[in-house]
Amino acid sequence: MKMRKLIVAVPLLAAFSFLAFYGFIFFQVYKFNQAAAVPLYEVGDYSEAKLCQECHEEIYDQWQQNSAHAEANNNPRFFSFKDKVTGNFLTNIVIGDANCYACMGPRETVEGVSCEICHGLPIPDVDIMVSHEQKFIPGLEDLKKPEFCAKCHQFPETGEGMSLYSEWQESEAAKQGLTCNDCHMKEKDGLAYHGFDSLSRLRDAERYANDLDIRDFDLSFPKFNLVIENLLISHALPPSGPSRILVLEISFLDTAGSEIHRIVQPFKKQFNLLPLVGIHPFMLLENTQLQSGEVRQLSFTLPSSLEGLIDRAALTLKFYDVSDEYTGDLSKAHWVSEPFITEEVRF
Repeated sequence: MKMRKLIVAVPLLAAFSFLAFYGFIFFQVYKFNQAAAVPLYEVGDYSEAKLCQECHEEIYDQWQQNSAHAEANNNPRFFSFKDKVTGNFLTNIVIGDANCYACMGPRETVEGVSCEICHGLPIPDVDIMVSHEQKFIPGLEDLKKPEFCAKCHQFPETGEGMSLYSEWQESEAAKQGLTCNDCHMKEKDGLAYHGFDSLSRLRDAERYANDLDIRDFDLSFPKFNLVIENLLISHALPPSGPSRILVLEISFLDTAGSEIHRIVQPFKKQFNLLPLVGIHPFMLLENTQLQSGEVRQLSFTLPSSLEGLIDRAALTLKFYDVSDEYTGDLSKAHWVSEPFITEEVRF
């Protein structure tokens, strides 16, 4: 009889423990996402950016043509991931889409992070110039502080998910008093630049050609060694969250120019996914980002069958964008940049 009770009790206890453990996890994620769902901008009746364009045409054009802010809540990547979250019963309950819009701009507009998201809404029932004098101009000093950018570019507070602000805090740029605006909103003709020239929008990886260095190549068979350095003093490469991956590709060639071996070395944040349902990053497992100013020695062991066959190596650096649910699987990349650094080394 005791044995029969034990046979029944053990599976029930295991099932209860399983449900309690995952229930606790989902509840914690739910609480976090409910807090994160609160819009990080002023909510109300939006006039849209064309109102500002009437007097600030140059700034409007920079934002509309070059900034990823302008398409933050209306691009295919945003809709694809949002639809995956809301299309799954559990993730829709636990996460939902409110926190997608909390940073990316209100669902009522398709302008993403527009003028009013950062500068705030005009004061109701007064001339727009009154809003300028009483609200927008006095508010500019707060907009120039890195803490303002951190509201959306540091998520969550630990920085494990999106970490630009904490990367900057640890950087030489922060020690020198250089802020986000000093690099990303440099003045042009007396106006702060509002294009930001984001890689997510313009897809021009060449801008990073002078920000990384690979050197000190050495083939001491079976070891191949090199040094890679992040020359940026402001943040890591790749910056921020898990979807952007920096990849070093090394192709070893024989005297005929045929590839005989290949190494693919990613630099990224590696997360596992939300238990049971997947889709959304859950816990940081490994961080191989190149931190600002970091000099890293890399060493690779080559197969013994290659001894005496290697004539040269061709090295490239590229960026890959991989949607979060694929946890860094490069074969699932929805965008791959052209090589922005190439080197050929003869031995």
